[in-house]
Amino acid sequence: MNKNILGIFAMLLSAVFMFSSCKKDKDNNSTNDGSYRENKEKGEKYLIKKREAEGVRQSSTGLLFKIEELSSETDVRPEIDDSCVARIRCERFDGICFSDTTYKFLINDQIKGVQEGLSYMTPGSKMELFIPYYLGFGTVSTKYYFKNKTITILPYTALHVNVELQKVIKH
Repeated sequence: MNKNILGIFAMLLSAVFMFSSCKKDKDNNSTNDGSYRENKEKGEKYLIKKREAEGVRQSSTGLLFKIEELSSETDVRPEIDDSCVARIRCERFDGICFSDTTYKFLINDQIKGVQEGLSYMTPGSKMELFIPYYLGFGTVSTKYYFKNKTITILPYTALHVNVELQKVIKH
């Protein structure tokens, strides 16, 4: 019976070790507020500057958006369970682009800021989104492979996204 208790204790101890090591990204940086404070502060300053720009509006969630072109051909707006075809260009707040492509996707698969921005659009519309970290990738580190480079989006990164909505596919 003592061997069983020791075995269970060893399993619990190794599970705790594995869980605690999962809280760190591949660069071995802790994902707590303190480690990325500078990144968070730069992102907040970026958003303050964008909020003051002409034509930029703010939603109740904190999403900043600027309507470049609003199509009146149809009043069909995408909903969370729909798919759409859109050209999306994504940059970190420092201008580093990590995605620029036209593709078909489920709205529900996008980050919250893009989901919300798309809900304001109709096919043929173009919009600029300035996304706070909590509507983007949040407090986790994410990596994208773009133009033969690995681009890292650190925790607390504000984003700049250009969206051209081409088609809504209702489900």
